[in-house]
Amino acid sequence: MKNIIQSLNLCGRIIFITFCILFFLIGCQKVETEEEIRKRIKEIEALGETKTEEVVDLLINIFKDKNEHISVRGTAAMTLAKLKSKKALKTFIQAIKEKDLDIQLITVEALGEMKTEKAVEILIELITHKHFLVQFEAIYAIQKIKPEKAVEPLIKALKDENYIIRLMAAKALGYIKSEKAVSPLTQALKDKDARVREAATWALKEIRSEVRKK
Repeated sequence: MKNIIQSLNLCGRIIFITFCILFFLIGCQKVETEEEIRKRIKEIEALGETKTEEVVDLLINIFKDKNEHISVRGTAAMTLAKLKSKKALKTFIQAIKEKDLDIQLITVEALGEMKTEKAVEILIELITHKHFLVQFEAIYAIQKIKPEKAVEPLIKALKDENYIIRLMAAKALGYIKSEKAVSPLTQALKDKDARVREAATWALKEIRSEVRKK
């Protein structure tokens, strides 16, 4: 009985010490008001007007800083994307591998804004990413860029297990308007999900409309 009480006391002390450490760490974190965050965002956007290596390095550091607010990191990423820096691209490639989903999604959006050939290649690879939200954002970015090289990967995505990805793939193919997608989209008209069938119907109309213009 005495041993049990001692064990409980030890557990209590460990919990108390752990709580104190966590409280200290939280207290050390930088807390910013909404006004401070907005001001920081404006400052970062202004940096984008100065296209120097020093600015690129500074923006990369802000984007990678886990102590920064997620909105600030996102603004840094989008500013970097507009600068189309090769250094930024390397940073984005590393960021995609992070476990932080918010950072992954911000990175995908930044790659879509960058629109370089290499950025598009990465977006195409992300069509098969393990997390469907990353897939979604990648396809959405591709939908806006409309690269012909994305047609085959999007056709494969028409058979994805997630109906949202199948729907997005059909819509993206409709925006790209490649005749290669006619047959796969026709097959998608038999999809078990009505929303996918509707997207495939719209995409086929878009492609056929484009063909008639030629």
